[in-house]
Amino acid sequence: MRNLVILFSTILVLAVFFSCEQNELDTLVTAKSDAQDTTAMPYDASKAEEVMVKLEKIDTSALESRSPVLVYSNTFEIGYGGWVSVTFDRYEMTPNYKYRAIVTPIHGNPNLYNYGYDAQRYEPFRLVRSSTSQYGTDESYLTINDLYANEEKAYFSVYGATYTRFHIQIYAEPYCTVGCLAGQYFIGSYLGTYLDVYNANAASGTKVWAYAYNGSIAQKWSLIHAGNDYYYVRSDLGTYLDVYNANATSGTKVWTYAFNGSIAQKWRVISRGDGYYYFQSAVGTYLDVYNSNTASGTPIWAYAFNGSGAQRWKLIRR
Repeated sequence: MRNLVILFSTILVLAVFFSCEQNELDTLVTAKSDAQDTTAMPYDASKAEEVMVKLEKIDTSALESRSPVLVYSNTFEIGYGGWVSVTFDRYEMTPNYKYRAIVTPIHGNPNLYNYGYDAQRYEPFRLVRSSTSQYGTDESYLTINDLYANEEKAYFSVYGATYTRFHIQIYAEPYCTVGCLAGQYFIGSYLGTYLDVYNANAASGTKVWAYAYNGSIAQKWSLIHAGNDYYYVRSDLGTYLDVYNANATSGTKVWTYAFNGSIAQKWRVISRGDGYYYFQSAVGTYLDVYNSNTASGTPIWAYAFNGSGAQRWKLIRR
């Protein structure tokens, strides 16, 4: 009788153990299949793991839809020599939007790859890649060849030579041909201040500075398409954002001036893919907050590109 009790107890313990093991396995499988799960997902290093993700839908009627919209975000980890193939339904991509995949390393060096030929690109849908690794360069397109044969799925792959942990974000923004950013805005710096005309002065030669938000006319701007990739940046006071004497030297002041249509008043508005933009003058330098200073009253100047927060600007429609 005692032996039967011991045997029954052993069977019960084993049943509980295997039940727990199965629950852990189920949890892992769920994490791998849940695209929006924010926990890191480990993958078998011996092969490329396919992860089917679901992209958030975009309300194209919203004003914010003109700027990049985050449609997917997750953290991944892979073992030595591992691959992750991030896959999604092409019909979840909004027509005439381009999708940018940004890979941010947490540990190791994730490399973002794409395959295919530009001639095979499916034009209404463009996937741009961006990464801090040597293989990721902006405006390198993932092409139609990234669609599985006879299927309507698209993918991109990330490889890690060693143990690698990284974050993937996918942003969508309108595929802008010409002039689609034209409109009325407040222009906010990444540093927290706003592009502002000194004392709301409408005279030519008035300095421009960074100032805390106040919603006044001094902070109201319009982007006016100037042809090709350029815009004029017009203050509601009537003057235009202008590089002093069209000087291409770093540290040249930026002021407002009556319209003259010169290169000193033409700006390229370049999306970073994360909701912020660079303003590049036709002279070659970039709109920049002096010394990355967050204080109200900090001068704005034109400076060589450095990609810092001082050169990042957000367009806020009004």
